[in-house]
Amino acid sequence: MTSPSTTLAAWAGSWLRGESAPDDLVDALHRWAPMHLVFAQDAVSAGRSGLPYPEPAATGVAALLQTLRRTVADRPGAEVRLVLPAAGDVSTLPAGTGFAEAALAAGHGILVGPPGSHGIGVVPAAEAPDVLRWTVHDVPEIPLSGHATGLGEAEYAIREAVRAAADAVGELALVSGSAADARAAVAAALDDAARHPYPGTLPPRALRILDSADHVAAIVTAADATGPGGNGAGAVVGAVATRAVDSVSAAALEAHLRPLRAAVRLARTAAVNAGARVS
Repeated sequence: MTSPSTTLAAWAGSWLRGESAPDDLVDALHRWAPMHLVFAQDAVSAGRSGLPYPEPAATGVAALLQTLRRTVADRPGAEVRLVLPAAGDVSTLPAGTGFAEAALAAGHGILVGPPGSHGIGVVPAAEAPDVLRWTVHDVPEIPLSGHATGLGEAEYAIREAVRAAADAVGELALVSGSAADARAAVAAALDDAARHPYPGTLPPRALRILDSADHVAAIVTAADATGPGGNGAGAVVGAVATRAVDSVSAAALEAHLRPLRAAVRLARTAAVNAGARVS
């Protein structure tokens, strides 16, 4: 599944470069939730971002857009950078910061500002079924290593993942007990991803990579509906009907999924961050 951070990074970058209207960004964020709250993490973050503290800035995305604009204004080289950290894969995070901790817990976030200089980090979280909370963190120094992966490397990795995904679908069919159930779960995940389009202003190669990543992510999302059951077995829930799962098949499925998750993270960050620079 994609994330609100991916949507914000892609559309905010396009908007701040003057390639998309602010309404396009607002519409993209409203696909995640109709109500948005913007908070400063602490008094220091409030001072840097201009947000009030400790109360939320507003019930709407206007405060978030204003914060992004203020952070990059008159700052050459400023970026809006997507990060998708995971356990053992935190090289894109500013070490020792509250943002790093929050982004790792969420699995996503964005960094805003010129690399090597101070900036902000933003992490979204569901406050309620129809409410998304955006927490703005002060980041003393935006890391310099955000573009370690180029589009060429990302495209190769996601192509390999697409090939490997066929094996994962086979294992998912074994785990679910039905090839039809497996296909239906993947299709449902793809339909959900389609609700969150990317701006057409991204480079064509980046858009192709994102499309491939969404297909691989749909398989991962469908398979992640497999939860632990009793006596070493599992149960498939959600789109795949609940039933006993053979533990060997579940382990084989997880072995296929692990590199797919990494490939999706790499592909999405490289593709979205191809348009990270906004000034």
